Amino acid sequence: MRGQILNMFTAYVDDSNMTAKPVAMLGGWVGKAQDWISFTDSWADALWMKPRLRYFKLMEAQNLTGEFGGWTEQSRTERMRLLVKTIEHFGFLGITCAWPQDVYQEVFRNLPDRGLNNPYFLAFFDIVAMLCRYFQRKGETDKINFVFDIQPGKIEIVTLAWEKFLEVAPEVVRPLVGDYPIFRDDKTTLPLQAADLAVGNSRRFAEAHYYGREPEPALWGNLELNIQVLGRYWTKEMMLELRSTWNF
Repeated sequence: MRGQILNMFTAYVDDSNMTAKPVAMLGGWVGKAQDWISFTDSWADALWMKPRLRYFKLMEAQNLTGEFGGWTEQSRTERMRLLVKTIEHFGFLGITCAWPQDVYQEVFRNLPDRGLNNPYFLAFFDIVAMLCRYFQRKGETDKINFVFDIQPGKIEIVTLAWEKFLEVAPEVVRPLVGDYPIFRDDKTTLPLQAADLAVGNSRRFAEAHYYGREPEPALWGNLELNIQVLGRYWTKEMMLELRSTWNF
């Protein structure tokens, strides 16, 4: 039984200020449960190098506040390079989606389903469906469990999204869906800190796409990385098609 659990996949998912404009973002990493155990030790080692970090939040790293208060840009860059290389080492698959807030409100506002008032609902659905479809195409048969950061109001939204997903999920992907999602504190569940880094970094590209400009440089500078990421940027046409398909 223990071996079966360790061979299952776990996806750690976080949002990047879901209600902030211009885009709602959800994303994270998926990997084997046994690899996440080893990753946690490596991530903790990277945090506890001097100067020590009790936890990691990308926003604090960007602004040199909180745990990064008093750091120089050079020391921050060095630590960021170590953290992203730690993620790369374990070969986790990144996954992210972006929903432009103005377009979302235009397409989905005033719907009777209260879960759709918040883009977290469909972003959650998109993450789960996109990942399951990818695994199905790859011929994977092990189930995927999902872990989310604890935030006020999000448990109820995920509950609604999960129930809706199970109602309409294609038969081919349902066997890959694991247990009911669980929620953990990102300050003590280290893989969620990696998810925070992933979705926050993806926001760079999503906002640049929205405004039609080049993305801001990464905090770790020019660093060659071999990391695979599944990503989707939702356009108005895609949202209208989804609404028509689900008959909202």
